[in-house]
Amino acid sequence: MGRNKTYDRSNLLAIAMQTFWRFGYGATTLADLVDATGVDKKTLFREFNNKEGLFSDVLRLYVSSTSQHIDNKLLPQPLGLDNVRRYLDSMTFWAASPICLLTKTLSEFDLVADEHRKIVRDALAYLEHRLADNVEAAMERRELPGGTQSGKVVKYLMYAIWGIGTMAHLEGSKPTVRAVSEAVMDGLTNI
Repeated sequence: MGRNKTYDRSNLLAIAMQTFWRFGYGATTLADLVDATGVDKKTLFREFNNKEGLFSDVLRLYVSSTSQHIDNKLLPQPLGLDNVRRYLDSMTFWAASPICLLTKTLSEFDLVADEHRKIVRDALAYLEHRLADNVEAAMERRELPGGTQSGKVVKYLMYAIWGIGTMAHLEGSKPTVRAVSEAVMDGLTNI
């Protein structure tokens, strides 16, 4: 007869996420995870097979919440530059907060498994797709100058977003992040 679980899986994932967030994938040890979650090594292995499996589930959970945030900012109708501005404005929460787990994982790309790389790439592609929908709508409504290349605009936004997200943790205050976000929007007319 099997044992009953004595832990809450979603709570365990949330605690493991905080642990990976704090130390990074490479520096997080199984002992760190056992200490943080209060779940023994056998249970972690039974539930997730290994550290890699646990991190995969943690990344999926993080991407799910990130995707909801993206949708809340980039899906309201009508699509266009107002949504892009709304998304950039929302980045002020990154100032004085822990670095995005996707950004942290990107910094350890050589350490993580192929499955982790795929999860991160898919998350980036999701954001890029949502941005592209808004840029194309903005072009149709002539919110951007004629001759603007949507692919260039989307790449510009992707680089700006990840740059803002990274720098906000190093030296960003909310007013600085907001000012840089406004400069990114101003730059859209010059691409």
